Amino acid sequence: MSERAWILLPSGKQLDLLDPDPWSWTDNDLATGLSRTYGWAGYSAWDLPLSVAQHSLAVLALRRSLFADRPLPVAEARRELLHDATEALMGGWDPITPLKPHLGPGFSALVARLQAAIDHRYDLPAWTPTDHALHKRADRHAAANDGAHRYSDDGPDAEAGTGVGLLRNLYDGKNEANGMRGVYREPKRKADHRGLDCIRHE
Repeated sequence: MSERAWILLPSGKQLDLLDPDPWSWTDNDLATGLSRTYGWAGYSAWDLPLSVAQHSLAVLALRRSLFADRPLPVAEARRELLHDATEALMGGWDPITPLKPHLGPGFSALVARLQAAIDHRYDLPAWTPTDHALHKRADRHAAANDGAHRYSDDGPDAEAGTGVGLLRNLYDGKNEANGMRGVYREPKRKADHRGLDCIRHE
């Protein structure tokens, strides 16, 4: 078995996946990874697949609007934005949820080490039970909207299959209230740059 478990990042830095240093990537490395990691195995009814960056921006928008019990402090907003950051750092892979229990304890340990490095690097607060429950609601609704785009712009299959009503203003660009900025309708490069800006300035 090879002892090499590091990846070379666009910045030229090396990230050791088995012993991750919180300072072994740049913000741009992470934003690039999030924007080039595709959800749903890249399947999409659109010309381009949906990225983890776009999903993360959707979750953040939802937490600030429909699932907000109070204004989100900066650190908690960044925690929402980076909730899937491990997927970007471990080589751009977003495994589907039903597969994860079958990947074994080694995979779980790898994800936990990367998450600890991310938490340290960006000073992310620990989840409280209330905050995590609100996050999961936002994440589930965003995922339902993501899934809709595997089929069509309307996504009836995703809506019926998840039991979650589609929040069409997330992706039709017609309703920009409460931070709902049509994140799925943004040109992909614009969404990618907005993700980087959020990492730096949230």
